[in-house]
Amino acid sequence: MLSSNILLSLVSLVATTTSAGKVFTGAAYTVNTLAVGNSAEGKFTLSFLVKDPEPLAPTTATCGTTWTGPAFPTQWIPCETNSVDFKLNSFKDIEDFEIQVKHSYRDPSVGKPPQDKVTTFAQAAFSAPENLTCSDSSCTLTVKGSALLPVWAAVA
Repeated sequence: MLSSNILLSLVSLVATTTSAGKVFTGAAYTVNTLAVGNSAEGKFTLSFLVKDPEPLAPTTATCGTTWTGPAFPTQWIPCETNSVDFKLNSFKDIEDFEIQVKHSYRDPSVGKPPQDKVTTFAQAAFSAPENLTCSDSSCTLTVKGSALLPVWAAVA
């Protein structure tokens, strides 16, 4: 566990700087719709629409998953758009969870193919009543209508 935390810290530190020493300043992703629910049988569902405004590859993707029981999926899950994946960093219940999203695209300024691939990572916490409105068994985004997922790393 310690070595993976050190590796993640190192990747984050290295990934947020370019060879010229500039700090990466990617625009936040936006989640425009989100729904999470729990059935009486203990089946959870999560679906959301995420947008990355990256000028080289602006993308909107529909993402979602289902699982049964308290053990939520922790692996990367592909969204309907092949270049976008997501995972749950944490899931206490439908009123308290964190999503991480990654978007991969080509940027000719970082190298020639196949070294021109860039992946940005963004994440945000969702909780009621901060950005979720909930009933007994489901939650959606609040009236504000969207949530920002700040980009925290980029890897080329």
